[in-house]
Amino acid sequence: MSGTTDANGKFLLKYKTSVFKPPMVLRVVDAGGNVLASATDESAATGKVHRISVNPLTDKITSDILQGAVTGTDKAYDGSKLDASKLASAKANLLASVSTALQTAGFGDTSKFDAVKSVYAYDGNGVDAVIESISHTRDPGTGVTQLRAKLTGIQNNADGTVVSNLITAATPLPSSAVALPSNPALTYSKLNAWVVELNRCLALAPAARAADANCINNTGERLVSNSFKNSSMDLAASYSNLFSNTDRSAVQGSTASNPVVLFTARSSGSNVDDIAVVELTINQPGTGPLAGSSTTPISYTSTFVFRRDDNLTRAVAGNWILKGNQRNFNWSIEPEYFRSTQANPARQANVNDGKNYPSFATAGLRLNFSGASFDPATATFKASGVYAVRLTGPGLPSGGVVWAPIDTTGTSVLRILNKTGTIPSPGTLTTVPQRDFRMGGVTLGGEPLAVWNGNLVYRADSPSGTDFSKIQMAAQYQAEIYVNGSSTPIIETARLTAPIQAPSLVTSTPMHDMSGNLAAVAPPRAASSTVTTQWVRVAGAPTIDSASTYYMYNSINKLIVASANVSDALSVKPTSTSVTISNGAAGFPAATTADYLELDIYGRLARAYYAQGYVYSP
Repeated sequence: MSGTTDANGKFLLKYKTSVFKPPMVLRVVDAGGNVLASATDESAATGKVHRISVNPLTDKITSDILQGAVTGTDKAYDGSKLDASKLASAKANLLASVSTALQTAGFGDTSKFDAVKSVYAYDGNGVDAVIESISHTRDPGTGVTQLRAKLTGIQNNADGTVVSNLITAATPLPSSAVALPSNPALTYSKLNAWVVELNRCLALAPAARAADANCINNTGERLVSNSFKNSSMDLAASYSNLFSNTDRSAVQGSTASNPVVLFTARSSGSNVDDIAVVELTINQPGTGPLAGSSTTPISYTSTFVFRRDDNLTRAVAGNWILKGNQRNFNWSIEPEYFRSTQANPARQANVNDGKNYPSFATAGLRLNFSGASFDPATATFKASGVYAVRLTGPGLPSGGVVWAPIDTTGTSVLRILNKTGTIPSPGTLTTVPQRDFRMGGVTLGGEPLAVWNGNLVYRADSPSGTDFSKIQMAAQYQAEIYVNGSSTPIIETARLTAPIQAPSLVTSTPMHDMSGNLAAVAPPRAASSTVTTQWVRVAGAPTIDSASTYYMYNSINKLIVASANVSDALSVKPTSTSVTISNGAAGFPAATTADYLELDIYGRLARAYYAQGYVYSP
């Protein structure tokens, strides 16, 4: 059974008591594909109800009673995979980990607290103050739910890995880390006040908004700092779907909701935790001309970076204000997963014989580094002069991976050049189309991948040599950025907003059904002006933002790449099942029985990038 919550997260699901039997699991999925789960061993009598809360606390309980083979509450499973005999102990362990914090937040008799069944408000007080004090993530190696103190700043080791600070029964959440109004961190009350004021301004017509002194924020002291900068961009460029009217103003009637502090950290040279990375859900009635003039409601999640300034006196969020990540170049990092299905049964065997190409999944890191940086004076993107970037951090080779331009435009996204860390001379171009570094891979059956090609510059030497347990959320990476005219790099850093999960976990992630593309990829096939990629949507799978064709012809030794965006990628309820891809006037040449063909779809899920391929190897 499925349904939709109201704007406050409340819901009522009706189910047939003759069909649904305990143990039962309930999952909630937000606009970004983030999953939280809850579990119960109770059932309701006909015509009656029982209360099930869903939040990070209940997700931890559910994770603790899941069979290990499920690899996380965000994967596909049902109540049969729950061990109800462990439910009482899981609840007891959870209570032990937050009991002191609950008392600090004003919950009197914690012995009566049940995270699943107790009645409590989501208003930043009491139990919710404790929930708002916890950062929820999953172990990248096993998928089990992990809880961390959200308001205690993330600390990174010298190699960029995260210092372990998990909330458990043995290491409970301390009173000092509870999000009380007196806490100097970005607490629920501060962040909620910021969201309420933002939404008030967004509800105004552009002219009225421009006349409202509190909304235009000229002094930079209420909502957004005058020194806001996010990967070189100003506010409108950073959130271009929202600020998509012709004059770069925000679309009227848009709203921000579901504010979640992912983690707090400390900027270089600071002696206090002064960075808060926040995820917000953005709902829009449509988009302006700068984003396609869509009239369909859309919903998506975006990341916002707040900075602490204890000298603020007019800030809506108390001693915090939106300031961006303050990076001077246009780049970001995120987990990337690639899952490929082999359509030719004769090539599915996991044997490295030079011909076979089994169905597989890989996990790695995607660097989105644009050669163009934002020019605030003209509100346009201009070539930055970057000729190489060396990235170092968890899961990458010790010398780092180097990205370089793929063409001479100076504005394209950089692609991988080498995995030795060697910086090239200015003007060096890469011929590799990949911008993700693949750290490991397995067959879709979970076997070690025999066909790997570790000599490729965008792959680790071995498909199983990476320790994914170290690539936690907030793992830090350093970019050494080389600009024309200087051999001295500019240093910038970034942290992951989600862990990079091991490829064995990716095999359990729900994915869309692409089997309908068999006729499109099976050679021989005649020349065509367009190619249609199709899919059957699967609940819980990544968004479908775009699709592409990769025709690597053995007969003519040529790679042909063409792509098309999916129009309803951000729709509240996307329904598209195909997209037509054109290669312009050139079209697509005929394929012989000796040719390799591939169709891919791309999207995002839970702050990670996903590529799903359907291939035919001759």
